[in-house]
Amino acid sequence: MLDQLPDLCQWLRSEIGLDPKPESIRSVSGGDINEAYWIDTGQGVPIFLKANAPHQLELFRAEAKGLDLLRSTGTIRIPEVLTTGLAAGKAILALEAIELHSSLQPADQTRLGHQLAEMHLRSTSLDGSFGLHFDNHIGRTPQPNGLHQDWWCFFAEIRIGYQIDLARERGWRINERSDLIATIKERFSHISVCPALLHGDLWGGNYGFDPSGNPVLYDPAPYYGHAEADIAFTHMFGGFGPDFYQTYRDQHPADSKVDQLHNLYNLYHTLNHYNLFGGSYRPQSQSVIQKLLKQT
Repeated sequence: MLDQLPDLCQWLRSEIGLDPKPESIRSVSGGDINEAYWIDTGQGVPIFLKANAPHQLELFRAEAKGLDLLRSTGTIRIPEVLTTGLAAGKAILALEAIELHSSLQPADQTRLGHQLAEMHLRSTSLDGSFGLHFDNHIGRTPQPNGLHQDWWCFFAEIRIGYQIDLARERGWRINERSDLIATIKERFSHISVCPALLHGDLWGGNYGFDPSGNPVLYDPAPYYGHAEADIAFTHMFGGFGPDFYQTYRDQHPADSKVDQLHNLYNLYHTLNHYNLFGGSYRPQSQSVIQKLLKQT
């Protein structure tokens, strides 16, 4: 795309009224999915821009809707969506650019724990349903949603069942699909869940702090679900401090079966990582499946 920067600048001027120059656009690290650029507009509003192949426009539009949904809770800072569209031969998502830093300092982690708990507690869906009224992605994997009244049926079938079906397409014969789905529905059905808006992909690489020390969440895969699903994934790769967990639990106490719940919820992510990357995520997923089936 770097050879079409004048076209990109012209498109941004027409879309959002800012006037960047080609020389102000620099490539930055943006993960393994998209090209990423930082644009200094000279007007006090820098832009963070994601670019991908044109057929990925719907992925960006879903991400934009998810970011707007999280921002609407008014609880934690989320980058503002500036525009999405096709320009310079690419699908484009333009966001408010925020200078970010990581921190495990107690005060910063305390603020993150408090604001995430507020988001979970204040963001229940209007009709009490789980899922979401539009589909999105978890990494590069499609994440079907829809609206559902039963959390355990939704998670068992639309989250775990869907990922197992993708794994079968990769050649992994998972014969326990039916038993696992039935087990999830039966074992956990007594746990009452109030739908909370989840970030959906909350690992250490998807949060930071702005120059004022405010927590910032980005790259979400949101839907309405059990708040423990977000907390479970924070444990999978680390990157969150003890003050985060203590502050969060002060507002949002854990269920008595929290360890079993976290194993279950992280199975969704280990299956997804197998479907994306293969490797050790297969035996890791199989081990969790067997533990879930053996638990009484």
